[in-house]
Amino acid sequence: SIVFFAGCFHTTETTEEPTEKQEKTQEETKLTNYIDYSVEAMKAVDENSKVVLFFYANWCPTCRVAEKDLIQAHELLVKNDIVVVKLNFDKELTLRKKHDAKLQHTFVHIDENGKEVKKWNGGSSTTLFRMVMMEQI
Repeated sequence: SIVFFAGCFHTTETTEEPTEKQEKTQEETKLTNYIDYSVEAMKAVDENSKVVLFFYANWCPTCRVAEKDLIQAHELLVKNDIVVVKLNFDKELTLRKKHDAKLQHTFVHIDENGKEVKKWNGGSSTTLFRMVMMEQI
């Protein structure tokens, strides 16, 4: 729910436990092209994939909106061989520094050697597709 106070807003989250049906749906919907960061996960990414780092913070409302959008666009990620790797903005300080990610909700398209191709802040899956696919032209 969202509560507005004189032009500001505050979000609240429920702490309801997922139902058995929701858990089953989450298990059935394995996201292969939207993954959490780990060294092992990065090694497992196909070298021909287009990789985008997503510096995410769970306290960031725009990050949560972007994440929902990316999950909904998962089939397009797969079709275009794009892998989005979600990094914890508050914990992955070395990668944040390496890619000069000063804001949460920063996206960094990297090459197969981990070098930055393009970086941008904010946007939806449409922005991500445009930024990544423009590099292919």
